[in-house]
Amino acid sequence: MIMRIHTKFSPRRAAFGCVALVTAGVTLTACSSSLDATKLNETITSQVTASDPNVSVTVSCPDGVKPEAGATFECPATIDGQPLVLTVTQEDDQGNVKYVADSSILSVAEVQNQVATQLAEQVPGTWQLSCPTSGTTYIVATPNTVFDCTVAGTSAEGVEQTGTVAVTVTDTESNITWELT
Repeated sequence: MIMRIHTKFSPRRAAFGCVALVTAGVTLTACSSSLDATKLNETITSQVTASDPNVSVTVSCPDGVKPEAGATFECPATIDGQPLVLTVTQEDDQGNVKYVADSSILSVAEVQNQVATQLAEQVPGTWQLSCPTSGTTYIVATPNTVFDCTVAGTSAEGVEQTGTVAVTVTDTESNITWELT
């Protein structure tokens, strides 16, 4: 049996850069006319950890970026040791920026719970998923990434079953589809 489901996760994930976030006041450095990379790194890190204080975040924006309205640059980052790239767009020439991630940042627990709930709606029973985590609480994945989760449980008829669910990341906004294989 193959089932395909599309789901979008809660807006909470937006704090991880899945949608544009505005960071106001990333001021110019005092001695030059470039953005303060240290302040930008700290601001992005604090915005991410505000949603989950236990997540490990590193951001490395380049030094020497000149302020220019509409200009963009990239900041390599990691979430729980998994790499991603943040594209930063300067809103003006005063240090106001917004950024977006090139990947979805998925909570493993939310993926497991959401897919198990949707599976139970399609195949009545009690289901639990186990997705690969490599010891992290988040999966950072670019669009079209597919990962397998193991599903186990008991159908409404009392039959114990196990299987595999292929989860596909569809975009950078934490939307997924899944398929029971």
